[in-house]
Amino acid sequence: MRLFVSLRLPSPARAHLAAALAGARLTDVGQWHVTLAFLGEVPAAEPLVPGLAGAVAQHPPLALRVRGGGAFGRVWWGGLDGDVAGLRSLAADVAGACRAAGVALEDRPYRPHVTVARRGSGPHPLEGYEGPAWTASEVELVRSRLGATARHEVLARFPLTPR
Repeated sequence: MRLFVSLRLPSPARAHLAAALAGARLTDVGQWHVTLAFLGEVPAAEPLVPGLAGAVAQHPPLALRVRGGGAFGRVWWGGLDGDVAGLRSLAADVAGACRAAGVALEDRPYRPHVTVARRGSGPHPLEGYEGPAWTASEVELVRSRLGATARHEVLARFPLTPR
């Protein structure tokens, strides 16, 4: 099964961001998330759960917002602002928990972002964008089923622990 670990954007942040991208070829707004770790194909999710629960519990909720953006090839993304240092630390611990469970992750720098649209012509629509702040309070382990459109199924949720 194809898995990733992420933070989901709340509805108000998704709606505000979608309005800023009016006219663009959006990805599924309901599935917008910040990937912490892409696991790819793994045989089962269950071995990941204890390590992820422990890793995530070590982190407090994160104050975040989408701010600015850019492009990876033909894909537009929104950048993150706020507690980005905490987000990077969380992503590192999530990656460590996945590796400890036997998942071979790609070894590349973590770039926090939200994939939002297929690239169109003209300037990036999120230049100068600053979305509403939100507090990320839980992490999700998600199964992605590819097809004409990707479908996401949340397999487990892990709360960030307030300090």
